[in-house]
Amino acid sequence: MAMTENGDLEPIAYDLEYEVPLDEQMTLEQAGKRWWLAPERVTDWEVKETIIAADVDIAADRIKPPEETFTDYCDENCLLYTFRADQDTDGSPYYLAMYGWQEMIGQVPE
Repeated sequence: MAMTENGDLEPIAYDLEYEVPLDEQMTLEQAGKRWWLAPERVTDWEVKETIIAADVDIAADRIKPPEETFTDYCDENCLLYTFRADQDTDGSPYYLAMYGWQEMIGQVPE
């Protein structure tokens, strides 16, 4: 937006072009731009196996699947998310979970 002498705002037109070379490694900036939309593009959240760390006290059926939670981080290898086993209980602890895209494995680490 550009401001005129009267204080009115006038829209400015832009032609944006963004190119990603496919034969080179991505830059940190390019890598950072791709992760935030990845969970919205997933159509199959199948979990073939669930791994729970020995010190974590939660049953496998109480682990929330990734599509029902808030995504904390995501890249080409995995998705990290947090969840509460009991949404209705304020004192219920939060758990960190990881979903591996390729293996379709859900994990709750220590």
